[in-house]
Amino acid sequence: MSTYDLTPRVDEFSDGYYLLTGLTVVPSDDRYVPRMQSEVFEYLNTRYYNKRPVPLLIRHNEAQSHFEVQADDSVPTDEIEVPYELTRDFGVEYPPESEPLLLAKPRHAHHIRNLERVGNNVIDRL
Repeated sequence: MSTYDLTPRVDEFSDGYYLLTGLTVVPSDDRYVPRMQSEVFEYLNTRYYNKRPVPLLIRHNEAQSHFEVQADDSVPTDEIEVPYELTRDFGVEYPPESEPLLLAKPRHAHHIRNLERVGNNVIDRL
C-alpha cells in the first residue's frame, strides 16, 4: 500500500492528537471490538505508534468518546467498524458519512488508559 493510496489522511492537530480524515464510522455486528483494515492499522501503528503492540486509541470528537481499534483484514480501507451500541452513542446515521476523527498520540493514549484503570469508565468521559 502506498501512502498516496492510503486512507485516512493524518495531520497534526494538537499536543495530544492527530487529525484523521477520510474514514467513515460504520455500525458493526461485532459487539465488542472496533476494527479497521489491517494495512491501514499497521501503517498508523508503524508511523505514529512506533510499532507498539497496543490498539490505536481513536476519539470520536462529536460524541467526545474514545475507543480502541484493532486490525481486521475484512474491513474496507475507508471505514472503521464500530459496534452498534457505540455508534448509537456517536449519533451515526444511515448512510454513514466520512467524518474527522482524532488519533491519540502514544503518550496521550497511555495517559488516558492509565486514567481508565483508576476511574470508573473515565475513558468514555475524556
